[in-house]
Amino acid sequence: MKFKILFFISLAVLTSCVSNSHFLLMDSTSQRWSGGIKGSGTGITYNFKVKIKSDDIEGFTKAWIGNRVAEINLKRMTLEEIDNPLSKDDIVILECRLIDGDEDQMSAPIEYEGEALIEYLVGGNGRYMTVKEIEVLEKQVNY
Repeated sequence: MKFKILFFISLAVLTSCVSNSHFLLMDSTSQRWSGGIKGSGTGITYNFKVKIKSDDIEGFTKAWIGNRVAEINLKRMTLEEIDNPLSKDDIVILECRLIDGDEDQMSAPIEYEGEALIEYLVGGNGRYMTVKEIEVLEKQVNY
């Protein structure tokens, strides 16, 4: 009985992270925001925390979220932008910002089941990973 309980707990932990041979998706969140000054805008920021598992990844390009597409800004855990190649065991944040009112719609290149689709490059070719769930964080209001 103890073994069965441990097995199911382990299975739940393993399925909360999505992985392929190139990277491990450790966490995915979205947070609605609004600027503190009238007219400064509103939107949603999506953050995908990944651990690089291979030196083959050349970068991340786009994320499709619903019927919208966003460019990916690659950042280190310190939130500094990355301008050098990714290396195995790097842990990085893929940040996407969707601003309300912008019409940045584009059909995803493949059909997917989940909340988002991430495009990354290996050997100059686009590859894709589906994000099944995105945790919604409390709204951020800037003053």
